[in-house]
Amino acid sequence: MKTILKALFHKSTSFLKKHILPIALITVVLFAILFALHREYDLAYPFDEDLFGNYGDFIGGLLSVVSIYLLVETLKEQRATSKEQRDFTEKQQVLIEKQQVLIEKQQKNADGQQINSLFFDLLKHLQREVADLNITTEGGQYTNKDFFEELRRELQESFTPTSAYKKDVNQALRSYFELYAKHPRLGSYFRILYRICEVIDQSTLDGIEKAKYIKILRAQLTNSELLLLRYNAQTPHGTKFKDYINEYNLLKHLPIFELLEFKRWWGPLEGNPVDRFRVSVFCDEFKHKIKELLKDPERSKSYLPRGGWKCRITKCSDIRIELQIIKPRNPLPYDPFSGFRTMDDMELMEQLRMLFESILIEIFSYSNFGRKRSAESLSIECLVDHNTRAIYSSLEATDGYPLYHSFQRLSELQEPCS
Repeated sequence: MKTILKALFHKSTSFLKKHILPIALITVVLFAILFALHREYDLAYPFDEDLFGNYGDFIGGLLSVVSIYLLVETLKEQRATSKEQRDFTEKQQVLIEKQQVLIEKQQKNADGQQINSLFFDLLKHLQREVADLNITTEGGQYTNKDFFEELRRELQESFTPTSAYKKDVNQALRSYFELYAKHPRLGSYFRILYRICEVIDQSTLDGIEKAKYIKILRAQLTNSELLLLRYNAQTPHGTKFKDYINEYNLLKHLPIFELLEFKRWWGPLEGNPVDRFRVSVFCDEFKHKIKELLKDPERSKSYLPRGGWKCRITKCSDIRIELQIIKPRNPLPYDPFSGFRTMDDMELMEQLRMLFESILIEIFSYSNFGRKRSAESLSIECLVDHNTRAIYSSLEATDGYPLYHSFQRLSELQEPCS
């Protein structure tokens, strides 16, 4: 029943909309005739004012109804027109936004193609520069990548360690500076390397795309190149390069134990590259375990068993970790410290205590040139328990910043811990 009534109402409304003026006109004429019937008209007599007054009131009332109706319809049309304009404006705005997105996408693609072309052109230029490098020594002539291998050997063999790790850090820089002065062609090589990083970093590419290009660049670099890059960044010539090295982790694959600062622990491993490599692998795995533990908010412990040695890392908080490294009573195959067997237990444990203390400073401060955390903001305690044949260490950030800051990009650093 409601449906029928609604249909009748809509039909009647639609009819009135179409015929309102003719209906009003017919009504006016019809009632004029009705008012005029049965009246006597004589021009000699005055007009019947009451009659015309009543008729005028009727017409006025009728026209008021019509005016109100027309006003309502006009408002409806204005509202409909306004809605159409809004809809049109919104559609135009959506269209404009889509066009802007398309233009930005096209511009980004064009920029990406330009960056891609420039990147690989610079990479080829770098490869040509490397191909032109050469050095002649008593062992022969070394070119291309072998040039860097020979410089690494020269640098490591000529380095004389001191009795303290922090002194060795400064001594390593002096040794590299002397090497750089003898081989000025390194300057051109590092400038091209810096330029490649600068082009990628200052491009309009997003972070993921930038990282992809840097990974391609990093894959071109040998360990010897990474070693030289590490020390070159510490000279006045490489100051600006530090930010790119930290931002994109360019030294990610540089073995910690191959740094000059650790040469005083190479003594017992002299002439045995396999034993030295085992220590190097253990140190890098140790760093990786620490990083993964600090990154994961759900974990509080991590373990690194190698060759019978047991290493346990405990995350006490975001700013403190504790370490326990236990020596096996019976060494197993692939013992990472088998090259130190010429030492007695007390000397070995003392040497490893100093080694791990130095590695912690390297991991959290020196490896990022103090840009993310200074060595002075680290509180390190390290002692040996000869009864349990274990080394106990703790490291705490006294500046309040989470320890994981040392592994983050410069652009991602968080606020200090409360």
